[in-house]
Amino acid sequence: MKRDMHLIREIALIIEDDCSQILQTPEIHVAGFTEVQIAYHVRIMVDAGLVDAIDANSMDGECWLINGLTWKGHEFLDNARDKSRFDNVLKKVGQVSFSVLTEALKQAAMGMLFGGDQS
Repeated sequence: MKRDMHLIREIALIIEDDCSQILQTPEIHVAGFTEVQIAYHVRIMVDAGLVDAIDANSMDGECWLINGLTWKGHEFLDNARDKSRFDNVLKKVGQVSFSVLTEALKQAAMGMLFGGDQS
């Protein structure tokens, strides 16, 4: 399955908004994406250190019990929160590694802070 950075951003927004208690991956709904795609992306977000979650997989499929975003997850989301900036950065950098994307988002946010147009 191909990693989708738009879906990762959406999942992070949902977790930030809805995680006052443990959130299960079947409770996450993003238009245009299946439960399997969402669970996969939560798994790779856990692997990347963006999400704190417990593996609750069973014979019925992949499931994660999500405790919330990690510090790194909040840092990513703070830089990716503005949708137009996120979309502009993705358009400019294309399909790149997560570390390159996060650095580009950080640079775009810094550009906004200091009056440059790096979005």
